[in-house]
Amino acid sequence: MKPVSTLFAVLGVTAAAMTPGAATARESANPSNVLGEVKFQFDSSALPAEVEQQLGATVSFATTHPDQRIVLDAHCDPIGTPAYNVGLAIRRAEAVREQLTTAGVPADQIVFAIYGKDGAHRARPAEDRRVTLWPTREPLAAVVDHTLAGHGTAVTWQRPVTVAQFEATPQPVASRFPAGEYVPTADERIVMYNVPWSHFEVQLALRGDASSPRMAYLDGALELMSPSKGHERTKSYLGRLVEVFALERDITLSPYGGWTLKGPPELAGIEPDECYIIGPDQDKERPDLAIEVIWTSGSIDKLEIYRRLNVGEVWFWKNDVLTVHVLSAGRYHTADRSALLPALDLALLCKFLDRPSATQAMREFRDALRAPP
Repeated sequence: MKPVSTLFAVLGVTAAAMTPGAATARESANPSNVLGEVKFQFDSSALPAEVEQQLGATVSFATTHPDQRIVLDAHCDPIGTPAYNVGLAIRRAEAVREQLTTAGVPADQIVFAIYGKDGAHRARPAEDRRVTLWPTREPLAAVVDHTLAGHGTAVTWQRPVTVAQFEATPQPVASRFPAGEYVPTADERIVMYNVPWSHFEVQLALRGDASSPRMAYLDGALELMSPSKGHERTKSYLGRLVEVFALERDITLSPYGGWTLKGPPELAGIEPDECYIIGPDQDKERPDLAIEVIWTSGSIDKLEIYRRLNVGEVWFWKNDVLTVHVLSAGRYHTADRSALLPALDLALLCKFLDRPSATQAMREFRDALRAPP
């Protein structure tokens, strides 16, 4: 499972305007801080033959300053689409990181700042095909702020951090990333605002097939969440017990896990903890039932997302209680029982969530279902 800190995209949502040919904020303010720069050929992420010499100063600095991060600003020339150039910039940064780690720099000391074609441009396109390396002691939130100021597209890192550590900066960037309460067993959650829908799509593409971070989007608010062990355990137990009930009652039901549900016209997208299609028609475009585990406060309005996406029923688990919301006439109404599975005793189901293993929980729940009334 990847924590949020292994893949966190910053999507240029509040970037200051910059004119072509201007230097980035850090470049103009701190030119002496540049450790090195690697140049690339057109449409290529292949490292040049002289890369060891180009990165020598960076390797030496990283070795003697393990407390500092090495930021890789990855750029492309203005030719091509934004999405293609984001991918190319990531490949260039990955090539430089591999060279650095081969030379002994820890991977978790390296941070990517991906600009693609949207960063400041130099006089000649060939000068834009580069990865520039910087040292910093700044909190990650400040690195994000710098990247936003230069029209950056994404920031990624591997060193595990808590939300509190991410925001440990006096700069105003912290207020743009409100998050829920942080406790050692809580989910890691970051929420960004004023994010265009197209950038939500880019974020999904950057993450690829990985299961984390999970994402939710509503009217420009983008949440990235890495679930805790307790969160994952609870949602898995809930899903398995629902499936036991369906099997015992001969109900046709199929799980679709964290199916990415999204609708550009609705400006809403979400990835449920669990979701199901119930009945013989398994070709529906939306699940009939979605289940959400509320482990940490501070989330965006997920029920509104499900309403816009026309999901018929949503269950929220919080503090050992399942709350059922049934969609009717375009609005959700709280119900005592599931409309889709009316014979399911949800209070009974929740009694088995504390069992030490899923196997025991399923076995005991099955026995309870088979017991005479």
